[in-house]
Order: sequence, then structure tokens, then C-alpha cells
Amino acid sequence: MIRSLPDLSAAGVVLSLLLLSGLPGCGGGEKPLPPRQGRVNDYSAVLTEPAAAALEKSLERYEGETCHQIVVVIIPSLDEEGIGDFSSRVMADWGIGHPLLENGILLTISLEEGAARIDAGPGIEDIVTSGRAQEILHGEMFPLFGKNRIGEGVARGVEALMEEGRKVSFAPELRPPVCRAPE
Repeated sequence: MIRSLPDLSAAGVVLSLLLLSGLPGCGGGEKPLPPRQGRVNDYSAVLTEPAAAALEKSLERYEGETCHQIVVVIIPSLDEEGIGDFSSRVMADWGIGHPLLENGILLTISLEEGAARIDAGPGIEDIVTSGRAQEILHGEMFPLFGKNRIGEGVARGVEALMEEGRKVSFAPELRPPVCRAPE
């Protein structure tokens, strides 16, 4: 499903955010992935520094609370690579989620192509289903992106993802060793 949105850039450049499926074969050679900076990776500088820092802190607390990991990546362009292919490479290369639990969630946004996608690892995809991911994109994020409130849209989408993930978490005493805080 494709949905275009109104003007998003402060400079008046038209950017539409679309939900794309990342069709196979839509892209050239794979360019190297950018290095992971943390839980919030804004290579397009669309988030203010305070907003990115607050989101990073919120995701850190969430991971400590639930053992699930959410990572955000915002890039200027996919360089002709499908968003699905790019997101899959990021999930694998960056090791999002705990290896034994495969409970990572990746929110990918590419500005030039106007693409956004939510991927959930096998250990959490029954909670953050593809249907729920689309609801979050279309209901929580895209309306704010359409009002040029990208940072707020990202924060709202992340909050909705955290809410879903909180439906299944481990009590501290039942957490697998990978999720336990050092004593």
C-alpha cells in the first residue's frame, strides 16, 4: 500500500513518506551500511539533538524494563535499494535484539524515497505484527509527518511500539541471563 503525504521539509522541498514493501530486485549494488550509533541513528539530522537524546534514553529504559530492543534509523536515501532489503541488512548486521531471543524491532525511515518500515524479529513478531506495524505507521506517524512534525511522529511511533512490546516482558527474576542487569 502506498500513501503519499504533503510537504515535509522546512526548506519547502516536497518529501512524501510512503509505506513501501522493498520489492526484490529494486536496487543496485549494496552500499556499506552506516555504523550503528546507538538506539537512535539519525543520519539525516531531522531530529533535534535534545529529541534524539530523549528518545535514546527512553529506549534504553524500555530495554531495561522489557528486555526487548528497539532501534531507529533515519537515512537520507536508500540509493535505489529497496527499503525491505536495506532494513533486513541493518537487522542482521547491527544485531538488533538479543541473539537468543531475536526480539529486536527496527524502525527505518528514508527521506529521499519517502519510505518507512517497521521490522520485528522472530521473537517479537507475534506481538508487533505486520498489521500492527502498518497501523502504527499510518495512524501514529504519517499524520504527524504530513504536518512536518517528523520528530514528534518518530517519538509517537516508538511509544506505540514500546506499548506493544510491554504486552510481553520478563519478570526480573525470570529473565534469561542475557537480559539481567549486572549485579
